[in-house]
Amino acid sequence: MNEKLYSQKKYKDLVKKIKRKIRMYPNDEIINACINYLYSPTKDNIEQLSKQPWLVLLLMKWALSEQYRIITPKKILTNERFNNLLKLVHDLGELVRMPSQYSHYFLFFRNMAYQQFLYQHDLSLGHFARQTVLFSKLPKNHSFNEVFADKVNVDISSFLEISLCLLTKFIDRKESNVSESWFSPLYKEFGRDTISNVLSSISTDKKKLGRILRGYNKTKGNYNEFYEQTPFLKTPFIKNNDKYYCVYPNVLYRTLEHFIYDTLRGWNASKFMNKFGLIFEDYIKRGLSYAELDFFDQDFLCGKIEDDSKVIDFVIKEKNANIFIDAKAVEMSYLGKVTHLADVIKDRTRDSAIKAIEQAISVNHKLCNKSILPEIPFKNENYLLVVTFKELYLGNGQYFYEAIANKKIDEIYNRYPKKSHIPCSNMYFITIEEFDTLMALIKNDIVTFEEVLRKAVENDSDAKTHKFDFTLHLRSWHEKTLLPDFLYKESQNMFKKLENILTKTDNS
Repeated sequence: MNEKLYSQKKYKDLVKKIKRKIRMYPNDEIINACINYLYSPTKDNIEQLSKQPWLVLLLMKWALSEQYRIITPKKILTNERFNNLLKLVHDLGELVRMPSQYSHYFLFFRNMAYQQFLYQHDLSLGHFARQTVLFSKLPKNHSFNEVFADKVNVDISSFLEISLCLLTKFIDRKESNVSESWFSPLYKEFGRDTISNVLSSISTDKKKLGRILRGYNKTKGNYNEFYEQTPFLKTPFIKNNDKYYCVYPNVLYRTLEHFIYDTLRGWNASKFMNKFGLIFEDYIKRGLSYAELDFFDQDFLCGKIEDDSKVIDFVIKEKNANIFIDAKAVEMSYLGKVTHLADVIKDRTRDSAIKAIEQAISVNHKLCNKSILPEIPFKNENYLLVVTFKELYLGNGQYFYEAIANKKIDEIYNRYPKKSHIPCSNMYFITIEEFDTLMALIKNDIVTFEEVLRKAVENDSDAKTHKFDFTLHLRSWHEKTLLPDFLYKESQNMFKKLENILTKTDNS
């Protein structure tokens, strides 16, 4: 492969050139051209992804960010000139690091994952049902309900129901905008002000958006901006007069799938995590119970182990293996997402992934002593799953060891006898969505827990069958993404409620 030498100076120079050209054309014309390009018909998802929407949105971001500059005579933005702008943005990809210019090629794929994967997943009803289970079932006087209502001026349940209705407008990618009047059938049930508040929470007026996007810019012009997740995740709609323009349907999906979590975490991260951590653990426990697994939770383990600072959340007792699970209701920091530096990622995962590894090995060490935990026989085959609310893109433990945290993990191994070690190849960092799918596979007798993990380890030991994303391992057992019954029923209840509301409106 003919690799151009990575050069941050060349990258910055090309960015400056692109921004100079942006200022040559009417701002509205660039934004409209970007949206029209993203919404233009394609034959399938592969052709749609070939548009590289992450780069189109980067161009749109710059167009909005540059609108405050001194107004100069403008040229007409022809199709040829727009395509030239897109080509220049694509050319930036030749000036960032190539795989061989990372300390480990896994770090290159990780950058690509954060940049691109959010555009590859369709809408997941499981996310909406999960938010209902996690948040809207809380007592009315719970602080999360109070904080959310204060921030958004809408209660959590109403927000989720209106959001689900909104998504039906963009599911087929035929229309790029919506007006408040489109929601008129819902006015009687929710009130017009509630609809307006929902739209306001996920949109920004076009005239204000440039300043806000400049405030989001944490890269100071370096090439990390090329890999960042689009800041439109915070504001997937651009409000212009009485219309709300959706920058891209997949961005809207991702925003709404995590909106409750993001809003509450933005209120006070430490206070939120202290409370949500317990809710998240209870949710994992519900999934394990649903799958009818033989497991022991943290309360049981703490009652048996004196040093409860190194106790894992759950141990699952399978026929031939023990499976350790730790629930980490975390997300990766901005720098942890865009960096190419292993030490930065290691620092950002110290209290999640690395801590979970030591907790699991510590408990496994206790299992070697049959008198401490006689209820859980020690097994020679052991696995660790770290379940997170959002993607950390750490792959499996082997890649985490080789690319990011080998010294730190070696330090942990050195503190315990070899017999109690869990091989890095037997560790996986998965999302709550993947966990739910796994529980549904087990409940439906498609596979056992240990069979899934054993096969994943086997596949990942060979470069030809290795999979970057644990979801791909799950799909090898069942092509469709399964949901636990309690999530499927919740999603059906949400649709049924909306249907009843619309039926009442039609009959009135």
